[in-house]
Amino acid sequence: MLFRSEEPSKVKTWYDNVAWKLETPSNGGLPVLRAEVDIAEARMAAVFTITRNADPRAVATHILTMRFIPGADSVVPGVAEIETPAMRIEDRAVGDALEGRTAPVTQNYFFVGLIRDDNLTARNLELLKGRAWIDVPMKLTSGRIAKITFEKGALGERLLGDALEAWK
Repeated sequence: MLFRSEEPSKVKTWYDNVAWKLETPSNGGLPVLRAEVDIAEARMAAVFTITRNADPRAVATHILTMRFIPGADSVVPGVAEIETPAMRIEDRAVGDALEGRTAPVTQNYFFVGLIRDDNLTARNLELLKGRAWIDVPMKLTSGRIAKITFEKGALGERLLGDALEAWK
């Protein structure tokens, strides 16, 4: 689902599909959890991934990526910035942001490194496991603000559990 400001006093909402996959790299590396979000009415797709950072000296325990793919005739011009994703319970308006740092790679493509700290890592993992909805606030290239929200659902929950087990 994508929420996008159409006018200052209105919000446009689109509903569509999320496909979850757990991919194991051919080089035998750590598995990557992948969510592909298709927003047909907005003519846009998004790909969200998360994997554990294998380097114990790195400042990030896990790496999330967020890539937006607006179609040629998309009503969403492009994504200039994102905030750290938040994990949310369905009936709440806002979630709790993961503890991490966002880094733009290019327009429409971003990395988020989850901070390595015993307390923050435990909190991040608890939020990832315990919350069903992922919110990614963003600023579009048009200057408008938006938010993409997607649900883990039963398959996403199961695959996240499988990934967490493999990342131990």
